[in-house]
Amino acid sequence: MATLKLRRGSSFTSPQISEPFFNTSNNTVLVGYGTEDGEQITLVNLGGNTGSVELTGDITASNITLTGDLSARNVSLSGNIIIGDEIQDNITVQGQFSGSLIPSSSNDYDLGSSTKKMEKFIRCFCIDWWCNITR
Repeated sequence: MATLKLRRGSSFTSPQISEPFFNTSNNTVLVGYGTEDGEQITLVNLGGNTGSVELTGDITASNITLTGDLSARNVSLSGNIIIGDEIQDNITVQGQFSGSLIPSSSNDYDLGSSTKKMEKFIRCFCIDWWCNITR
């Protein structure tokens, strides 16, 4: 049986390109990308990662579970999407829609309910070319 041992210690000095290192003071695994001090990337904090993580570039994953808040820009989602999992969840839209909202089937879904109505929402019943607008 072979055993892989990494250089280890509390500081990663004079790293070699592609050299792995285990920092014993904060339980992180680093890899050198240059030969100068500080030219390394942190791969993982063993035993759990907490605090801020900054990533640049693409992330590919089959499943991601997040807890807490998520802030993102220019998000593209595909497949079946669920927003909220309880009646008490609030969904706030600040921007404007630039596409159509199309239900998955006709005459099955409403906006609002008999007890929670949309304010200033206009219902239009069209018969041929005539509309009866009510509030």
